[in-house]
Amino acid sequence: MAEPAPVLLVANFADRLGGGEEGVLTLARGLDQRRYVLQAVVPAEGEIAEALRRLGIPVAVLPLPPLRPWTAPAILRSLRALGALLKEWRPTLVHAHGSRGALYVGLTARRIH
Repeated sequence: MAEPAPVLLVANFADRLGGGEEGVLTLARGLDQRRYVLQAVVPAEGEIAEALRRLGIPVAVLPLPPLRPWTAPAILRSLRALGALLKEWRPTLVHAHGSRGALYVGLTARRIH
């Protein structure tokens, strides 16, 4: 059997606000952990981080500030931190649950690979 593929799950919100958060938890519970090594990024501590940790999934808390001109310094800090995380974890697949998470990961992964 091949080595398990590293998969990064990115949640847009820290708490259960809608379908995206339920989706990340459903995916985390449903993926075969013999085939995938799951890791997650959440924007803050909350229900999602707690639920993922109960499943044995490593969680990194990394703010994903709203995309506004006045949040540019925080955005750049988050992009740098996410870049370091991607370099360390080296996921084969990233599944972002929402447009903000997808944008952050897309911008960061593009610079790394």
